[in-house]
Amino acid sequence: MQKLIHNRAFVIGASVVLGLLSALVIFLLSNQKQNLAVQAAENRSLIAAVSATGQVKASEEVDLAFGKSGTIAAVYADVGQAVRKGQTIAALQAGDLQGQLAQAKATLAQNQIKLDELQNAGSASASSDVSASIANNRQTVADKLRTAYTSLDSAEKLYIDQFFKNLSTNPIFGATISQGNGSYTIQPQDANLEQKINGEREDLDRALSSWADANKNLNDDNSIQAAENQATIAINAAGALLSDIADVLNSYTPSDATSKAVYDSYRANVATARAAVDSASSGILTAKEAYTSAQSAVGPYSISLAQANVQNAQGAVQIIQAQIQNAVIVAPFDGVVSRQDAKVGQTASPGQTLVGVISNQKFEVDAQIAENDIGKIAVGQNAKISLDTYGPSVLFDASVSQIDPAETITDGVGTYKVTLTFTNDDPRIHSGMTANASIMIGSKDNALSVPSSAIIRKGSDTFVLVENPDKTFAEKQVVVGIESTDGWSEITSGLNQGDMIATFGNNH
Repeated sequence: MQKLIHNRAFVIGASVVLGLLSALVIFLLSNQKQNLAVQAAENRSLIAAVSATGQVKASEEVDLAFGKSGTIAAVYADVGQAVRKGQTIAALQAGDLQGQLAQAKATLAQNQIKLDELQNAGSASASSDVSASIANNRQTVADKLRTAYTSLDSAEKLYIDQFFKNLSTNPIFGATISQGNGSYTIQPQDANLEQKINGEREDLDRALSSWADANKNLNDDNSIQAAENQATIAINAAGALLSDIADVLNSYTPSDATSKAVYDSYRANVATARAAVDSASSGILTAKEAYTSAQSAVGPYSISLAQANVQNAQGAVQIIQAQIQNAVIVAPFDGVVSRQDAKVGQTASPGQTLVGVISNQKFEVDAQIAENDIGKIAVGQNAKISLDTYGPSVLFDASVSQIDPAETITDGVGTYKVTLTFTNDDPRIHSGMTANASIMIGSKDNALSVPSSAIIRKGSDTFVLVENPDKTFAEKQVVVGIESTDGWSEITSGLNQGDMIATFGNNH
């Protein structure tokens, strides 16, 4: 197989020595009778190839992780098990998310129905009763927005702030809380989760501030719509923050009854805050529905409002669906599980690699080709590959599928990575096997040939020793064509078929 000489000086020196030896051989043999092995120049079919070694690898391989933290609820595929694209491999506990998704979809359906009703009702002018109803319900929405803001702002101060330190300057998640004779630390084990929670707290503060500003003037439809938008942002921010705080609390295992009671109280506080968020969202939604119903005959405004409600509901569904997607690991393509570190009951962190998948078809071999050979290689060329596991007699068909344009320097020698793809799927081929490849770079039928060992090289010229009738030998310059993998070389000029040539190997 291909052997790379890593010292160019050695190559040059060796070439000089070989040239001197060749000259000496010619000098000793020319015009002298010698008992040398000879071989007739003959027509043969030749195949030229470049040899290389490499390792079998899957054409596709990927490491997978959950997109959120949580407790692993199920593992559906073990190492070595085949999986289909889109198949769930492992999942976190996500029952609460499924419930939220069902509720969000129901809200979306309700909003879509309302929009359909308004679009079918036309754009008739509103009656005085409708106008009065709209005014009353507008005020109701304004009141609900202010009440919801107060509720959410209080929930932050009463139930969320206890988990943060440096409240007056730069709130950071993680605090030591005193309870009776003991103190208890709330601190996530995952730095990424801590950073995420701090960011969510900042988002909530900004959203509440913007909501408070929007609540200052709720006298017309535009100001109410603006306040509703800010309320939605704040409510979503609070929900995301509380969800991650709950994940941190749920990851603790209390060591005794006292600490369990303390952590249970913390969990209860988070649940109370979530209830406040849900109540605020529900109150605003109920007021908005009454408002929308009262001005259903107004026309374009009511339709625009209903369209906005549908869009908001669609956004809520998408957010929860993304959270659910982050709670599962799925196969991105058909393949085989190559790694499975997920365990039921284990706490997983976002981005923590737990599962590996490799494709089970079209295995490849990456081979390094020497700089002086890379010019002979082209995409699409056929190759034969043997695997050490099965020996040199078992050959697999392959072809060149990719040639890296960039050179790789190893010990001062330049090589290029060439990727070979197996032609057929074969259950005997496995990732990691050592492969020996012969890349077919040319072939010729009925080529006048001599054993490669008969060729003498002096610089850029090539010669052979031709046997004379008196059994002496004469040097004759020849032009060499392709060199076959079986030890024969084509002679394109300088010899005739049947010429007897001195050989220096075992080709005769």
